[in-house]
Formats: sequence, C-alpha cells, structure tokens
Amino acid sequence: MRHPRWKPMVNFHRISFLAVALALVLASSPGFAAESMIEIYRSGVKPVRVAIPLIVGAGGRPAPPELVEKLTLRLRSSLERSGLIEVVDPAAYLEEKSPIDQDPTYSTWGMIGADALIRGAMGFEAGKWLMELRLYDVGLKRYRKGKRFRGTDDQVEAMADRFADVVVEELTGAEGIALSQIAFVSDETKTREIYLMNIDGTGKRPVTQNRSINVSPEFSRDGKRIFFTSYIRRAKPFLYLYEILTGRLQPFWSQGSLSSGGAESPDGKRVAVVQDDGQGNTQIHIYNRETGESFQLTEGYGLSVSPAWSPDGKEIAFTSDRSGGPQVYIVPSTGGKPRRLTFRGTYNTSPAWSPKGGEIAFVRRDGPEFNLYLIDTQGGSEIQLTKGARSNEDPCWSPGGDYLIFSSNRRGNFDLYLMGAGGHFVRPITQTRANEIQPAWSVR
Repeated sequence: MRHPRWKPMVNFHRISFLAVALALVLASSPGFAAESMIEIYRSGVKPVRVAIPLIVGAGGRPAPPELVEKLTLRLRSSLERSGLIEVVDPAAYLEEKSPIDQDPTYSTWGMIGADALIRGAMGFEAGKWLMELRLYDVGLKRYRKGKRFRGTDDQVEAMADRFADVVVEELTGAEGIALSQIAFVSDETKTREIYLMNIDGTGKRPVTQNRSINVSPEFSRDGKRIFFTSYIRRAKPFLYLYEILTGRLQPFWSQGSLSSGGAESPDGKRVAVVQDDGQGNTQIHIYNRETGESFQLTEGYGLSVSPAWSPDGKEIAFTSDRSGGPQVYIVPSTGGKPRRLTFRGTYNTSPAWSPKGGEIAFVRRDGPEFNLYLIDTQGGSEIQLTKGARSNEDPCWSPGGDYLIFSSNRRGNFDLYLMGAGGHFVRPITQTRANEIQPAWSVR
C-alpha cells in the first residue's frame, strides 16, 4: 500500500494514480561565488583541480601514519563529492608529503596541473587531537585560507569534513555538504522504517523501530526534529514529530481519518499538513504553531498533496489531480486561487522548491520512466535532469540549493543518489540490497 503523502510514485512497487487515490481515501575561479551554481553546472565549467599530499605528523605526539593516511583520504573523498573539485591523482605528486612550516614550492604543484594545494599537520597534545589545514592558490602563489581544529578521537573525521566544506565554499561559492545529515525510508527490516545517515552513506541509524509503516520524513527548519507519517498505534496514517536529540516521539496532527505532510515554513512558525475531508478528497491545511490555529488552504475535488514552501514563505507548491491527472500548482500560503505550473505531460508530481527561489524540481512520467525536471516558478522553461535510467523520484534540495538528492532504481532496487543542481553529475549515496527512498536533507 502506498503511503498517503503521494510524494514518490513508487514505494518499492509500481501502482497507479487511481490506486493512490483509493489508498488515500481508504487508509578556483573568483567569479564562481557570484554566479548561480545551477548556471555553473549547466555551463560545463571544469572542476577546480586540488592537490592534497598526506597530512604530516606534528605536535607533542605526532599522529600515526595510518591515521594521517585515513584522514587524508577522507578529505580527498569529501572534496570529490562536491562535484566541483577534482583531486589531482596522488600518483602524479612530486612530493608525497608537504610540511606546513615552510612555504610550498608552487612550481612543483603547478607542473602537475594543480590549481590549489591543501597541506595539513596533526598531533596529540593535552588529551586532544590538534589538526591544522591550509589552502593555497597555486596559480597566484599565495596562502588562501586555513583552519585549526581540536577534538577527540570520534571528532577527527568531522575535522576533515569541516575543512572540505571550507575549501568548497572558498573555491567555488557553492555550499559545503560534507557534514550533511539525510533522513530517508528503508525496507531493510521488511517494513518501512525511517533512518538517519551522513551524506556519504555512513553512520546509518534508525529513527523508528516500530515495525509499522513509516514514511515521508521532513526535517524541521532548525534540524532538531523530523516530521513523518506513520501507522504506529493506529489503523490510519497520522503525522508524528520525532526529536533527534532526545528520541521523543509525539503525535503532531491527527485530525480526520488520515493526515500527512509536515512541511514547515521557512520561519518555522507554520506547518503545511495534508488531511482528508471525509468525502474522498485531501486538502492542504496551514497550522500556526504560535497561535494553535489552522485553516484550509485548498478546496475542491480530488487530491491536493505534497506541499512545498517557497523560500520566502509566501507561496506553496503542491500536487493536485483537479485537472485530471496529477499536476503541480502554486498557491499563496495565506490563501487564494491556485495557478497551474506544469502543462506538459499527464503525470507531474513531487514538487521541491529550490532554496534559491527561482526553480522547482519535480517528477514527470515519461512512458515507462519517471524522470526529474526543473521548471522556473513562472512555468516559462523546463530542463530535464534524468533520462534513460528507469525511475527517478523524490527530489530533495540541499539547504543552499546547489544539490539534489533523489531515489532511483537504475541499478535494480531503489538507492539514493546525489546530483548537482543542474544535472552536472550523479553519484550513488547508498548501494544496498534494501530499497531507500524519500530523502530529506537537514540544515547544516
């Protein structure tokens, strides 16, 4: 049975829109920073080439070789994940290590085509690991930026990730994503449970373990809570709120015979929820967390689902079948007449509003495939992001709008993938035997 939010068209098996309705009723360039990253992706700008020799041991007790090698590899992989940084092949390095207590020999690194250089040192002092990392501009032959970190054994990898984010932002203007957290749904236990993990697929841990149907996770704007829809404790799906730090779970919205949604406004004061009206339709409601009051935003026959706020909180994109098949609409968040956004194709759904404001990602059925598209908020232009890769669904933006995560069964089962905002690159995040879908991206 499909989950009630209707965000993806596939939840581990294909079913029709009619079945959905029944289920709902019944149950390094200085110019980089100034440009839109979507435009950078589309223009085919070459990645910045960065050389990263091994971090060296330093301090009262130098870090052992196996640790510095591990952290160097971590830094390299975190930078490569950005899609805008290319790590120069270490086999080409003329220096395996490069101490930070002397100026780099820039010509040595320029000879192998490096645009930038990262050097680091690490040691153990006063019960903590000390790490210093520095970024250099090879072309301009100058120091560019550096950071010092201090932490325990379980924090050293986060030090490398944090500096990777610093480098990406410094060299490209894009947001760093190495410290990102992702919530998602998996059928690993043969039921649908919600999990959290790091952007590289590590650190997986359960949010729910109730052996029920748990779907459609959405982070609160402060990143401390997760909204999700669940059948736990009831025969009907209702909306719940999970506190990440305490593990506390509480009902959030249980009006009508079913509810879902849980999309919080940018200021965190309002929440868009989906509720049935008892007549076979679903409507979007806006709940004010400060006053405790709510009002019905949409009306009419059919299904109105999948609310997605604009970055300024003034509008909401949603999916509705009021015109026949599902299409994407936009409505003022204070109420008003919806305007239809998508007109091509007969099945368009799962809108995700870019944090940059100008575009909405959505899913379209193209024959036997489901593909991701971008459309500007006035409906003037569309860009197809995926093609020839079976089903691609559940688009979710990174907080800064430079990346998308989505689910796809291009390799058989559903896995999660990372994509540049304009389709510049696609890389797998998960590669398991389970199905992973419905990703939600936390704030940093």
